[in-house]
Amino acid sequence: MMSKFRFRLDSLLRLRKHQEDGARLELAEAQRKVLGATMELETVQAEKSALSLELAQATYPTVTLLQAGYARAHILRGQEQASRERLACAHAEEQVRRDEVVVAHRARQTVQKLQERFLERYLQELRQEDSRFSDEVGTGMAARRIQQRTFGRGEIL
Repeated sequence: MMSKFRFRLDSLLRLRKHQEDGARLELAEAQRKVLGATMELETVQAEKSALSLELAQATYPTVTLLQAGYARAHILRGQEQASRERLACAHAEEQVRRDEVVVAHRARQTVQKLQERFLERYLQELRQEDSRFSDEVGTGMAARRIQQRTFGRGEIL
């Protein structure tokens, strides 16, 4: 009887799964950063729109109000540019993490396919062993029948 199936590279497969899970977590973190940067940009753009509307609706704006408004608009433009840059960096990092997930998935899949091949080979050998055993049993039974027919008449060798 054959021994129980054991994949010798099982620790490698577990490592590949762990690496893939880690890469997925890093991708999720990168996606969270993209979401945060997007929300930050939208907040700055909303502030900028509100300021523009406030300045446009002022019926008798004073010079001080206009100067403060334009100074605030200048600051918001700088914040918007910085937010856009952070968003671009976050998107780039997200793409890198996505590529890492793909690489880790392929590495795990390669080892997993190897495991499937080894298991199929093991099952094939097991079927062959069962077939050989059945052949031996059948051959033994046939030999006993022949022996009984030949020697069953009281003949002794």
